[in-house]
Amino acid sequence: MDKNARDLLDSAVLQKGLAQFGLDPGSARPCEACENFVYDCDGKIIARFTHSGHRMLEQVLSELDFVSYLSCNGVPCSRPVCGTDGRLGYRIDAGDSYFTVSAFEKARGVPPSRENTTKKVISRLGQVIGMTHRLAKSYVPSPGIEKRPHLFDDEYYLSPEKHFLEGDTEMLQAFRKNMYRCRLIGASTDNFGLVHTDFHQGNFFVEDGEITVFDFDDSAYFYFADDLAMPLFYHMSGVSENRVQIATEFFASLFDGYKKENGLGVDQLGLMGDFFALRETLLFGLIGRFVDLQNMSPDKKVKLMERRSAILSGRPFLDIDFRQFA
Repeated sequence: MDKNARDLLDSAVLQKGLAQFGLDPGSARPCEACENFVYDCDGKIIARFTHSGHRMLEQVLSELDFVSYLSCNGVPCSRPVCGTDGRLGYRIDAGDSYFTVSAFEKARGVPPSRENTTKKVISRLGQVIGMTHRLAKSYVPSPGIEKRPHLFDDEYYLSPEKHFLEGDTEMLQAFRKNMYRCRLIGASTDNFGLVHTDFHQGNFFVEDGEITVFDFDDSAYFYFADDLAMPLFYHMSGVSENRVQIATEFFASLFDGYKKENGLGVDQLGLMGDFFALRETLLFGLIGRFVDLQNMSPDKKVKLMERRSAILSGRPFLDIDFRQFA
């Protein structure tokens, strides 16, 4: 998270932003977040402050428009909340920049865990992802709302050399190669649309076998198969034993749920490996932003370098032909 933005979010900005939704600063508890400033207000409302260096007001409003559309059409997601005058987002000036303040109903339940992530929950997650893809096919931004970007218009994809670990030209080349491969995939309304892009365990809650998804901050136009691949990608990150068995069982449940809402052709399932490679090389290139490499334990550093060598040698993230699930 940008330090300059953190310094700009003082008590006056916080109070003014929360006031747009009638929220009491005394009840606002900071939550852990990567790219926004998030506050839990009385356990019912989540207030979010987005610095203009991360997203402009118009970009935030386009996200809120899409999430409102999904919510109105039955997707169990954290619904955007209107402010005191009926708007969804407010600009609060801070120095030469500003924050866009928005608010959401807090998701019901608790984060997924080993205990509550049952086959039923995994299937339900797949079904919810399928719902978002089915609805994305007919989504049209509301009047005055700008269109969300293509995933490759994100800064990490446009200028990866500015963000990747300095000097790691091999990983940068591998990432660009994977990105080029994905650019060649044909796009149609059957396989491409506005998607979440980041359906991992930190972006949904579980309660009584049901889930609520949230955080569409990175939503962009990209392939449905990539969006479906992400829960499996993050589920398997860090798993070293019985990877094929665990991944096969997880994806079988995920795709069973997905098929209840949307179809995905065998050709698209066959591209899952390409999307895993794209995400893995991106995250590995950005590792210096999220991991303290200087103070990493020797064991972790060895495992990290082993995986780096595997990535650069072309070894797949998962040795599975996903076309078998069609």
